[in-house]
Amino acid sequence: MTARMSRIAMASVLAISCIVIGNPSTAKGVIGPYTLPFFWPIYSMNQAYGCTGVAAEGTKPGTNCVYPTQYWHTGIDWGLWKGSWVASSNSGTSGAFRESVPDHGNAQDGGGNYVYVQHASDRFSLYYHLDYLGVVPAAQGTPISAGQLIAYSGDTGPGGYHLHYELDTQGSIGCVPISSWCDIDPNQWTTSPGRVPWRADFVSEASPSGYNVMQYSVWTTWVRFKNVGGRAWSRTDDANGRNKIYLAATTPPASPNKYPFSTRVSSFYVSSDWQADWLPGVPDGTVSIGVDATATFTFQLRAGSAGTYNERFDILANSNFWFDYWESGYFSGWYIPITVQHCC
Repeated sequence: MTARMSRIAMASVLAISCIVIGNPSTAKGVIGPYTLPFFWPIYSMNQAYGCTGVAAEGTKPGTNCVYPTQYWHTGIDWGLWKGSWVASSNSGTSGAFRESVPDHGNAQDGGGNYVYVQHASDRFSLYYHLDYLGVVPAAQGTPISAGQLIAYSGDTGPGGYHLHYELDTQGSIGCVPISSWCDIDPNQWTTSPGRVPWRADFVSEASPSGYNVMQYSVWTTWVRFKNVGGRAWSRTDDANGRNKIYLAATTPPASPNKYPFSTRVSSFYVSSDWQADWLPGVPDGTVSIGVDATATFTFQLRAGSAGTYNERFDILANSNFWFDYWESGYFSGWYIPITVQHCC
């Protein structure tokens, strides 16, 4: 993360205060216009939206609650670790933010460091308890793509490390008013459960048994991945120059749940139709690949040095990789086995 030594919050947002107390959620299985506010589907919901018995966890005693001693929690708490990547749940522009609160520190309103993203129809999303100097957009009004990295999670505000995520609006019917703002149930609008912005599952390949080829030969192959994230895959960038999907040659990590899950690597088999020595290209066709649809990547391989290799590829978007080798099994997971016979 690039540290910036000072920034000024440019507008005020509603005060929020929350701690992690381990309240399980009710999964609705919805594919909504907003994705979950992080990249990896390994985080647990620690506090749901709605009534809570902990005063520090909510605001407005008794609001919409059965018991007058209960407090209203205006968003959802997710158990993100310090420095975890926070994703914008939809496109928009960056609004007010604060990142000056030090680690383990608090602020008068209890929210710690935060950023909000303004979306269409007077709706905005808020992300609280961020890391010190943990806001990515450099200024208010910065264009934000859906699923873009916007912050790093932290522990500013009450409680341990976690992210408070919230959807608010102005003047919406059925919302819970706080001053001039209204909070709305994120479960009704956000992908739940487990739908992060970008995610890929391996489906199939042209030759599951691999290839036995002569050195310097060139051949065409393909691999298919399923879009199991919450955003459609695109062959072109959006209006903000982001979110284009690529196939990329990668090296999986040595251990699970570490960042990054994959790193790019120059391929032994780069061919003339590749965009770079680690980048075969974008999906086939002319239209986007929707949620739960399958994308085929057709490309050429060129045999270089003689030997036996396990060639692995991953889905790349916004400089991050979205296929988790650990879920498929690191040693038994997907790869293309290639044996190159010495030529001449």
